[in-house]
Amino acid sequence: MSVKEIEDAIAQLPAKEVTELMSWLAEHHAQLWDKQIEDDLDAGCLDALLAEVDKEYEVGLARPLRGINVTEPRQRAVNTRNYRMASPMCYEVGL
Repeated sequence: MSVKEIEDAIAQLPAKEVTELMSWLAEHHAQLWDKQIEDDLDAGCLDALLAEVDKEYEVGLARPLRGINVTEPRQRAVNTRNYRMASPMCYEVGL
């Protein structure tokens, strides 16, 4: 099935089903993003960036984040680009 065929099929859906599909797609996309981040971490692709973050943290360029649930995987994935996990707290860097 082509993307065009999928688009045409979606265009035929009732609004409620489009909303359900959008929710599913958002969750699916988030899972793909989580997997990409995990793969990049495992491959060492983020080692240099994380070393830089650690340096910034060590010299005091970080502050605790308020209201961030660090046990929630989705929140970690969404925040990966701007935040570094520091168990048990999360810190914002580059301030």
